[in-house]
Amino acid sequence: MSLFKKIVAGITVAALTVSLTACGGDTSWAYKDNNATVTSGLYLYYLTQATSQAESQVELQDKETVFTKGKEIDGKSTTDWIKEETEKACKQYLAVEAQFKELGLELTDEDQETIDQQVDYYYPSFDQYYMFSARGIGESSYRLSVENNIKYSKLFEKYYKAGGIEEVPESEMKTFFQDNYAKVKVITLSKTNSSTSQALSEEEITALKETADGYVKRINEDGESIDTIYTEYKASTSTDSSSTSSSSSNSELNYSFYYKEGTNMAEAVKTAIFETSEIGGPAITFEDDNAVYILQKYDHMADPADFTKYTDSVLQYMRSDDFEAKVEEWTGAVQCQTNSSTLSKYTAKKLNDKVEKAKKKAAASSSLAAAS
Repeated sequence: MSLFKKIVAGITVAALTVSLTACGGDTSWAYKDNNATVTSGLYLYYLTQATSQAESQVELQDKETVFTKGKEIDGKSTTDWIKEETEKACKQYLAVEAQFKELGLELTDEDQETIDQQVDYYYPSFDQYYMFSARGIGESSYRLSVENNIKYSKLFEKYYKAGGIEEVPESEMKTFFQDNYAKVKVITLSKTNSSTSQALSEEEITALKETADGYVKRINEDGESIDTIYTEYKASTSTDSSSTSSSSSNSELNYSFYYKEGTNMAEAVKTAIFETSEIGGPAITFEDDNAVYILQKYDHMADPADFTKYTDSVLQYMRSDDFEAKVEEWTGAVQCQTNSSTLSKYTAKKLNDKVEKAKKKAAASSSLAAAS
């Protein structure tokens, strides 16, 4: 739902202050209640999020922007849509802070370390790519958003993990894991030449399929393991002796786990894993536009450690939709003070114009430096 996708988690909202509109020249904040303040820098961060999301939803021709007259999202002008999405994000921030405080939760030293790591890793990249500095989004503002995301996640755990307010029984989670996950080993035979990065010819692809069929026959009829086949195939495709040695030493193919409703899974892969193959059954081969695959399916319930490893993701998948509905309801109930001075000073269009000027200035400086 945003440029920097939040961890799916949960919040409730406490009673907040009566809505007021602040006037005057103080533009250091945008929204606030008795628990927290959305600073102007954090507001600009959420404004940037909403603008980026709008750009991904609006079809733009050459020289058009989301602010071009007539551009709409869900029947609203993009300007109004961005403004509304930014307000939602700000109020959700306040709701998270309020509930985190009301439930008596605290950030641990480990949480603080995670926040430090995320800020140190992501802020420089975002600053460069999205020109955070030019937008007025400092590292401290970005840190506030990261802290809020961590609180968001911890609130989700407070609701749904063991002992939580709406605890999900382990038995239900195991049933979900059994019905929706798969454990497989997959060998990928690429349809691209690794040396030239060129697509294989039809003749080469036919030969690739024959190779895959031969491997499957050796697994199913001759009793060879898929790990042995994997090692042999990796060695045959290595381009130098060092990589061949490395491939030969890695004699076991890692297990891969798939979630049935995973959005990044190609349809051919999903069909092969959840419909064509069988747990404990023979190895199969299938293909898509990118590769030919050899797949063998295993019992993902046999080893308790497998379920333990994916408990958090199972919980997220089970409760994400329900919880997002709660989040939306709680966020809509937030009442807070709104600083009209900040909102009128920092609009999406003004921010976009500011960034474009900064880009032109940087390009001019670069050209001047190159010329000298």
